[in-house]
Amino acid sequence: MFTLIFAALLMHVPTWIYAGFDGYNSDWPAPTLAHYATFAEFSEYDLPRAQAYKTAGGLHAVVYIDPSLVPYCSPPFSPPAGNCRGPFGDQHPEEDAWFHQADGERVHRADSYTGEYQEALNPASARTQHIVHARTERIAAQAPIDLFFADDSGSSLTGGDGTSVSGIFYGFEQAGIEITSDAAWMRAEGELLATLARPAILNGGDITTWLPSYGGAFLLASNVAGASREGCFSNDASGPMSTAYNHWQLTANALLATTALQRYAVCMEVGTPTPSLRIYDFASWLLTYTPRWSVLAPIWTTSNHHNVYPEILVVPEQPLSTPTDGIDQLEENDVYVRRFATCKSNGIPIGSCAIVVNPNQFSATIPAELTHYRYALHLDNRTIDQNPSVSWNVWNPHDALPPISAIILST
Repeated sequence: MFTLIFAALLMHVPTWIYAGFDGYNSDWPAPTLAHYATFAEFSEYDLPRAQAYKTAGGLHAVVYIDPSLVPYCSPPFSPPAGNCRGPFGDQHPEEDAWFHQADGERVHRADSYTGEYQEALNPASARTQHIVHARTERIAAQAPIDLFFADDSGSSLTGGDGTSVSGIFYGFEQAGIEITSDAAWMRAEGELLATLARPAILNGGDITTWLPSYGGAFLLASNVAGASREGCFSNDASGPMSTAYNHWQLTANALLATTALQRYAVCMEVGTPTPSLRIYDFASWLLTYTPRWSVLAPIWTTSNHHNVYPEILVVPEQPLSTPTDGIDQLEENDVYVRRFATCKSNGIPIGSCAIVVNPNQFSATIPAELTHYRYALHLDNRTIDQNPSVSWNVWNPHDALPPISAIILST
């Protein structure tokens, strides 16, 4: 069973922060990073900074890996195949480490991020398991790493149409032939995750329902500490999620199902961080929030490569309701409401607070029993290094809540 430190955080909610990864927050000194980041994610090529974060009192140092997909691959795809320069592929594993199509080519798909191709490693291969184990051991020997973020891992083999082309091989030219059943996939993926030198946070789930795969089989493994939901309540392509196609409910229920298994549920905020979108994302997440297991990951796309904002300093406590049977338990008159007996702002108690979210595509009336709240959270465009506090404005209780918006209230 994994063992990780958990601290009662008075100043901010549990956070997952890029620590130089993709260039974000790379100029933060280690004490600042340790102050704001409950979990700090590093590249395997920036391990001295991970060491500095831990030395400064940082709780959880995380290193990114992808034991499933290999980027920077080039044709040809038939043996002898072209070169793969991405991690694990750069170790030039033998051919039986890879997934192959029915025609003998390695499975592949175009990668818009790199302008090249991705290929897929076969988790059932002993060679794959060996190189993943060896590389993670080397990383863990160089810095006090607590976790690995295992991208593209923990998903279901099959998707909505019952095939792997709509599942794990979505976007690939063809599906791999080495594993064709869910039972074989569960066994192989579980064996691969067990080889990691530290517990994993998975970036995957059931491709159709967004819930933990196979009833949480991967999450409950001894070497797995949690899972992320990338594009949590918003994404780059379509902006904020709503009740359209049930995307907002699917996201909320995926987080709730993860915390119910007593695993970390990492909500990765993606998109352009306008104040209104940040309140909507943050409030939606607070509807699912449990201090022990919920983690907010502000990985917004910004021009200055700072993406942490001061709303993390709003810490609700003593929930008066918890949606144990799904997010719809919190629905009241077309909005979703969660009340907390106490709430802190900038480390200072501010009385009770309430979270109100309207994920619908129409305006909604805020329940009348909330009119005793006097203030609403106010956000601007400044990041936490520019504005290390939050503020509250006087609230007009007669205001309707616009479509796809939220409000956070305090007494």
